[in-house]
Amino acid sequence: MVAVMMMTMVVMMIDDDDDDGLWYLVLIGWLMVGKTSIARMVYHHPWVCQHFGRRVWIDGSKLSSFDATWVIKEFMRSIAGEPYEDVWLFYDRFGGSHRYFLILDHFLIGVDDQDELDRLEHFLLLMGEPGSLVMLILDADFADFSYLESRHSFSIHKIVPIKEDNWVKLLMRHALSHPDQVGVEEERMLVSFVDRLDHYFRSSPVYANVLGSIFRYTETSRWQEEIDAVCRTEPIEHNQHFNLMLLHYLSPISARQCLYQLLIPQDYIYGHADLLHVLATEGIPRKEQTKKTTSITLMNRDSTPVLFRLMAYMSRHAGLLHVLASEGIPRNEWRETQLINNALERCYFRMRVGRESTIPQQCLHLHLLVDSRASAFPTTLSAKVNNKLRTLYLRREEEMVLKQQQCQITDIPATMFENLTRLRILHLGATRIQQLPHTVGKLLNLSYLNLSMSEIQVLPASLCNLRNLRVLNLTWCKKLWRLPGRIHNLRSLSIMKLAFCARLQRLPKSVISLANLQELDLEGCHSLIELPKDFHNLRKLTNLSMIKCHSLTRMPNELEQMHNLRMLFGYSINTIGSIEDVISKLQPLVSLEELDLWDLQVISNLKDASTPPMLLRYILPKLKRLALHWEWHNMNDIEITSNNVIWLHVLERLQPNIFLTRLEITSYAGKEFPRWIKDVVRYLYNLKEIRLVNLRRCESLPPLGRLVNLKIVEISGMDSITIVDETFRRLDKLIISEMPRLEKWAELRSPQNRRPATSRMLQWAIEELTLMQCPKLKQFELSYQRVSKLNVWLNNEMLWHCQSGGWQSLIKGIDELTIVGCQELRCLPPVLQSSREVSQLTIIRCNKLISLPDWLAEIGSLKSLFISGCTELTYIPPQLKTRSHLLLQLRGCPKLRF
Repeated sequence: MVAVMMMTMVVMMIDDDDDDGLWYLVLIGWLMVGKTSIARMVYHHPWVCQHFGRRVWIDGSKLSSFDATWVIKEFMRSIAGEPYEDVWLFYDRFGGSHRYFLILDHFLIGVDDQDELDRLEHFLLLMGEPGSLVMLILDADFADFSYLESRHSFSIHKIVPIKEDNWVKLLMRHALSHPDQVGVEEERMLVSFVDRLDHYFRSSPVYANVLGSIFRYTETSRWQEEIDAVCRTEPIEHNQHFNLMLLHYLSPISARQCLYQLLIPQDYIYGHADLLHVLATEGIPRKEQTKKTTSITLMNRDSTPVLFRLMAYMSRHAGLLHVLASEGIPRNEWRETQLINNALERCYFRMRVGRESTIPQQCLHLHLLVDSRASAFPTTLSAKVNNKLRTLYLRREEEMVLKQQQCQITDIPATMFENLTRLRILHLGATRIQQLPHTVGKLLNLSYLNLSMSEIQVLPASLCNLRNLRVLNLTWCKKLWRLPGRIHNLRSLSIMKLAFCARLQRLPKSVISLANLQELDLEGCHSLIELPKDFHNLRKLTNLSMIKCHSLTRMPNELEQMHNLRMLFGYSINTIGSIEDVISKLQPLVSLEELDLWDLQVISNLKDASTPPMLLRYILPKLKRLALHWEWHNMNDIEITSNNVIWLHVLERLQPNIFLTRLEITSYAGKEFPRWIKDVVRYLYNLKEIRLVNLRRCESLPPLGRLVNLKIVEISGMDSITIVDETFRRLDKLIISEMPRLEKWAELRSPQNRRPATSRMLQWAIEELTLMQCPKLKQFELSYQRVSKLNVWLNNEMLWHCQSGGWQSLIKGIDELTIVGCQELRCLPPVLQSSREVSQLTIIRCNKLISLPDWLAEIGSLKSLFISGCTELTYIPPQLKTRSHLLLQLRGCPKLRF
C-alpha cells in the first residue's frame, strides 16, 4: 500500500508542469521499518524503468558521514561503467542527455552536512534532464531532519510502522510457500504464535520476514515444536533460530561493523583507533576529519555511526539503558541494538589463553584474553581443526592495560601461521615477541596486522608477500630498527603506523613506491634522520605526522608537491627565516584541513613592512584545525629571547579562515593576542574547541564566552592571570589547569547584575569540569544549572573551603566526582556533604587522606566508590560495606582494615 502511494507521488511530481527541475523525495523512518523495501519496489516498477533513462542506486551504509565527493564519484561510475575523476569530462559525455532516478540509501545526513548536500544538489542539477528524481532514504534514529523541510523541491514522507493485521499477513506470506492456500491448522498455529509475541515485534517488516522464515523452512508437523521453542526463550532475541535469521537480513557491511565493535574493546586508549583501522581494511571509510591518533589523543568518537557506538557500550556496561539515555539515543532504537548484539554474539568466541584451551571448529572470529601468566598461544591454533579463523585478536586483562604491562608470550609457532591461512585480521599487540616466523608470508588474505607495543626488532622479508595487507601498525615498537627493503611489494598498504619507534633511523627507499599509502604516522620517531628522496611520489598520501621527530633536521623539499595532503602534523619551521616564508611554503597545500606548526620560536626577523601581508587564511581555505607550537627548553629562554613585536607579528600572519573549528596555541611568548583572537565573534565564530596552553606572559583571555558553538575549552599554564570573568553557555568539557596566580573565576554579568538576556533561554551547563593545580583559587562564582562530572587534581586547597553560592550549587548537582593527587586533603571537605546526586566517587593517590566521614554513607545516590593509592587511609564508614547496589573497590590502601 505504501509502495503504491510512493509511486503515485513519483508520477505526480514528474507530471507537474509548474516546475520541471530536479525533485527530491525523502523517506524517513525508524530502523527496520521497511523504507528500503518500499524504495526497491518503486525502483523496479515498470513505469519507472520506462520513464527514466538511467537508474542509479547508491548504498551509503558503509559511510560514517555524508561525503558528497564520494556520492558524485559513485554516481559517475554507475553511469559510465568505469571510474571517472573529472566531472567536466563526464558531463561532456553523459551530462544532460537523460532523466535519471537516483536512490541514496542508508546515508547519515545531519544539520552539519548541509554544505555537502548543497554541493551534491548543484552537481545533480547539472547532470540530468529536467524531471530527474532523487529519493533519499534516511533513518530517523540518527538525526533531526526538520532542516530539510525548508528546502525547495524536497517532499518529505515519514514511514510509520505497519499495522498489526498487515504485519500478520506479511508473516504468513513469508511462512507459507502458498499463502493463498493456507490450511486451517496452519493459520491457527500462526495466529496463536502471534498472540504470544511481544507487541514490539509486531510492527517491523524485518521481524515478519525473520520469524516467517523460521516456519518456511520447517515441516508443518514440527511447527508447534518450533513455536514452543521460540516462545520458551525469554526474551525471544536469545533464540538461536531467530538470531541466525536476523543476521541473514543484516547487510554484510552492517554485520561486520557490529561484529568488530564487539570484538575490539573500546575501554582503553588505542581501542577506538584499532576499530577504525579494521573497518578501513573492510573498505568502510572513516570520517575524514578525525583527531590525530597519539598516545594521549583519542580518535574522534563521532567517526562511527551511532548504532555501532552503542555496541561498544553493550559489551562493557551492565546499566545499558542508562548509557543509551546519556548518549541521547531514542528509546525505540535500544531494542534494535540489543537484538543485533545478541545475534552477533553467536558469531565470535571469547576465551582465556591456556595451552590446552579448545576452540569450536566453526569459530571464525576469536578474541583471546591473556593474563600476566600466559606465555604461549593455545596449541589448538596450530591444529587443522581450527583453520577457518578470519580474526584473531589478542587482548590483555584490564589491570595489565592500566599498568601498561606486556603479556609474557615470546614466540609464535611457525605451524600456527601455516594453519591460519584464512586470517584477515591479526592483532598481537603488547607481547614480548621479538620476531615473526617466516611463515607469516603464507597469510595471503591478511589485510590488518597490529604488532604495537611488542618487542619486535626486524620484520621478515616474507612479510612483503602480503599483497592484500592494508594496515600495518607498529606503534610503540621501541626495539624496531629496520623495515624490510621490499616493502614496496605491499601494494595494498594504505595505513602505516610507526609512531614512537624510537630506534628507527631511516625508512627504506622503496617506501616511496607504496602507491596506495594514505596515512603515515612517524610521531615520536626520535632517531629518524631523514625521509627518503622523492618522498613526494606518495601521491595518495593524505595524513602525515612528524611530531617530535627531533633528529629530522629538515622537512621534505618536495612537500609542497603533495597536493592531496589533508592532515599535516609536526611541520617544523626549522631554519626558515620569516613567517612569510613559512606561509609561502604552505601555499600549494590547498587541500589541508588540519595543520600543526612547530618550532615557531626560531623565527627571528620581519619582512619589509611595505610588502603586502600574506595571511594563512588566504592560502588554506579548507583549514578546520590549527595548532601552533613554540618550544622553549626553560622559562629563561623566553625572557632572554622575548620580542613581543615578533611573536605578535607571527600570530597575526597565522590568522586562519572563519570556518576553523579547532584551535590550539602552545607556549606563545607574547603578552597580548592579535586582533583575530581578541575579536573572536568576528573571526572565529565557528570555533568548537580551543586550547591555550603555557601562555606564561599573556595578561588576559579573549572573550571566549561569546562563541556560541564552543564545546571544549582548555586554559592551562597562564601564569599572569589572577581573575577571570567569563561565562560559557554550554560546554562538553572545561579544563582549568596550572594557574598558580588565579584567585577568582567570576560570572560575567550585565550592568543590571544579571546574565545577558540571551542566556535566559539557554541551559547553562558543563558536562565535565576539570580543576588542576590552582592553589590560590578561592572564589568560584559560576552558577551553572548542571555540571555532570567534576575532576579535581593536585593542589586546589583553597577551593575546598570556598563559600560562594556558585561553588556550593555546583557541588550539589554533580553526578561524578574524581579527586586525584590532592596531597593537602586529610578528610573529605564538608562542602561535599551537600552533594545529594553524586553517583560515582573516585579518590586516587591522596596520600594524606586518613579517613572518610560517616555522612558519606548517608548519600543515597552513591552507586560506585573507588579508592586507590591512599596509603594513609585507615577508616571508611562500615555501613558502606553492607549497602546493596554499591560497587565498592579498594586498592593500594595498606593501612585500611575493613
